Amino acid sequence: MHKRSKEPITNTRDYNSFLINGIRETYNNALSEKVFWSNRLRPDSSGIGDLGPLAGAYTNLFEVTGNVNYLKNVEQLYKKAIKLSFQNKDIYIRSLAHNYISQHRFKEARNILEESYAGISNKHLTELMLFDVYMELGDYLKADEFLGKIKNNNDYNYLIRLAKWSEYKGNLEAAIRYLEKAKKIAESRGSKSLKIWAYINLADFYGHAGKLKKAYNHYLMTLNLQPDNAYAKKGIAWIAFSSEKNTDEAKRILDSIMIHHKVPDYFLFKADIAEYENKILDMQELIRTHLKKMIENEKLIIGQVINVEEHLKKPLNINTPETSRINKFTNALRYIIQKEFIDEDNGRLELTANGQDWALNEKENINDKILMTDEVRFNHFTIPPNATDKIKKLLNERML
Repeated sequence: MHKRSKEPITNTRDYNSFLINGIRETYNNALSEKVFWSNRLRPDSSGIGDLGPLAGAYTNLFEVTGNVNYLKNVEQLYKKAIKLSFQNKDIYIRSLAHNYISQHRFKEARNILEESYAGISNKHLTELMLFDVYMELGDYLKADEFLGKIKNNNDYNYLIRLAKWSEYKGNLEAAIRYLEKAKKIAESRGSKSLKIWAYINLADFYGHAGKLKKAYNHYLMTLNLQPDNAYAKKGIAWIAFSSEKNTDEAKRILDSIMIHHKVPDYFLFKADIAEYENKILDMQELIRTHLKKMIENEKLIIGQVINVEEHLKKPLNINTPETSRINKFTNALRYIIQKEFIDEDNGRLELTANGQDWALNEKENINDKILMTDEVRFNHFTIPPNATDKIKKLLNERML
């Protein structure tokens, strides 16, 4: 799974300066924005003009910290803006939909976007977001329909979506080509945010294609623009681990990220490293921590009722940490655990084609007869209503 490259790709001199934990420019800027707009939002006024910027500041705080409480703040602000706004209501609806997507509440995002699209709205901007949400939901026919509506080969927003569509269709070279074109547009505009988005996604695509040096260079390009970009640092850590077998360096990078960026995925990454190092007890403890923190986040976002179907729609990428054995197994356990927070009437869970293939291929290896059963059919399977106790027993025996 992890092939050693002939010569090292990473060099600590390239990125050591970005691992200094005092570098928090994005966080500090977002916090300053939050304080400024909060002070402007007086209790005795509607403050409609201040709600959007304040929500934007909270969104940036979430992105740089991973704290899902900020997402809930954003949600409430946009709901208030929609309620108070007499004009440009669709702007706030699209912003709320983006927030729902960040919370993995894809169906709710789709519903409000479709309702807005049918009424008075900026059709083009809504079409862009409808493509995004249909892709997340696995409704590829609708996604293809809306990709046709927004076609413009010279438009950055179209090109990045065409790249995503090409990757889904299995044409990674075309996806990279479209993103390279989008990158040139971003650079010609001098837009920092557009360049960061293009660089980080190109890094991922080059990584998927096995062009690790180009991936590494684009992660560095991202960090040169945004020194506290946690995702770019994680990408470098993955190259150090998967390509160079340098587990100590990968863990060093992860440790520096995890001080300020609190997301469960890092524990899963560390579990993958522990498995490679044959540290089974460490691996199991890291998986338990990942599951615990993931569920804590889910409960913060959705409460005691968790809609698993939304989380199962997004397909796994090929040749990334997401396709490791631990990651897939943990994802399966994660969805089972979420069953405890779902009404029994919502027992039907949907799998992507990747998930279906994995379930069928791994059922004997993992020996989990409850999850991996003949009920896997046509990208879906069912957890019977009486399975919860058996599932909990399985988890207690194996993982907890």
